[in-house]
Amino acid sequence: MFAPGANQLAAEFGITNSTIAAMTVSIYILGFAVGPLFIAPFSELYGRLIIYHLCTVFYFAFTLGCAFSTNTAMFLVFRFICGCAASGPMTVGGGTVADTTSEEKRGAAMALFSVGPLLGPTIGPVIGGFVTENTGWRWTFRIIMIMSGTLAIPSFYFLRETNGAIILERKAQRLRKETGNPHLVSKQGSTPRSRQTFSHSIVRPTKMLIFSPIVLLLSLYAGLIFGLIFLLFTTFPNV
Repeated sequence: MFAPGANQLAAEFGITNSTIAAMTVSIYILGFAVGPLFIAPFSELYGRLIIYHLCTVFYFAFTLGCAFSTNTAMFLVFRFICGCAASGPMTVGGGTVADTTSEEKRGAAMALFSVGPLLGPTIGPVIGGFVTENTGWRWTFRIIMIMSGTLAIPSFYFLRETNGAIILERKAQRLRKETGNPHLVSKQGSTPRSRQTFSHSIVRPTKMLIFSPIVLLLSLYAGLIFGLIFLLFTTFPNV
């Protein structure tokens, strides 16, 4: 949504380097690459619900920061953190769909879940163009902030934990406390240690990227597509 306003931001902050000007848009997607490395293991340790809530709060706060940034460095840092926070729902969303739907209905649910990431880059710049033209680039972030804040309020009340292992482990912890029996464990066993989970979440994708041709090819394809999308976002406003 911000892409059409990149030129306005560059003019306001005096950005003359074309690479830095392009980074004001593309650094957001870098957060999508870095965020899941930490979000995925945290969701296995502490559940999906806390990830949704934390990512919502961080996204709201740093979108507010983007809207009121006063220099390029501040904007780039806030924009990167927004990307990391925005990657949260995409990282754990598939797991939530799997937790809450049967195998027969999971395909349709995943297709519906995938519509958001597909429509966002398509509709966002169109809306952002009108907003930027009439009210300026800062209002693109203010509108995003208002919408995310509005949607966050019911999510804090109605969303519940869906990770089965976390639910069972918390139930076992409650029973251990109530009964005084330290040997009670959940059916799936205790949750793994933090160091083990983090190392596993980083090493396993790296191994798959190196040793699995299909993963490598699909990753290269996805990287090419994302690169083309953001190349168009950063060049079309100049045409």
